[in-house]
Amino acid sequence: MEELLVPDEVTAPMLELVAKRRAYLTEYARLSYWLDVAKLNEIHRYETEGFEQLSSYLHDIARSYTN
Repeated sequence: MEELLVPDEVTAPMLELVAKRRAYLTEYARLSYWLDVAKLNEIHRYETEGFEQLSSYLHDIARSYTN
């Protein structure tokens, strides 16, 4: 937003409000939407491992029909 407003006596109060609002929103996002990287990795590995097991199982079934 600061890039859109030319700093002068008219826009100075607006720029101050923008800076305060950005700080509040940044803190809110950090507190409310913090990403637990360890949990994300655990979920990602689980889905990947589950797919690999399913893929292996389906491959074994397909091979049993071709033999």
